[in-house]
Amino acid sequence: MPEDDAATEHPPPPELSREPHDGPDDDADDAVDHECHDPYQPL
Repeated sequence: MPEDDAATEHPPPPELSREPHDGPDDDADDAVDHECHDPYQPL
């Protein structure tokens, strides 16, 4: 079995799922203290 097949079987990480905004509440919180919890832009 190819290794690629095994990697595809695994679901995407929760971080990737969190990328799309689930609701307006998340967007507002991100704007307030996005600097505090910004996994994409480390300080």
